Amino acid sequence: MNLSYSDHASARIRQRGFSESDVELIVLVGTPVEADAVLLREQDADREIRHHKREIQRLERLKNAKVIVNGETVVTVYNVGRHRQRATLRRARASGWRA
Repeated sequence: MNLSYSDHASARIRQRGFSESDVELIVLVGTPVEADAVLLREQDADREIRHHKREIQRLERLKNAKVIVNGETVVTVYNVGRHRQRATLRRARASGWRA
């Protein structure tokens, strides 16, 4: 999101302990309450928290997974052990690939 801020808004953001990224999050996930206002309700925040908790759980479950692709086709997917992961990263670095 690419919001611009008036001088007044910038001053109030600093004075009230907000950041521009806080404002952008409120506008992104909050509830429009008027033609020109967005309110982050408790249920809006709770919805986003649930969503992000699910994302975190998925990331935890997918740690150490490797996907092999050929162009835009997925060839296979599997879990990689620590030893194989280190070897893969070493080969990638040796070939100049930036991981």
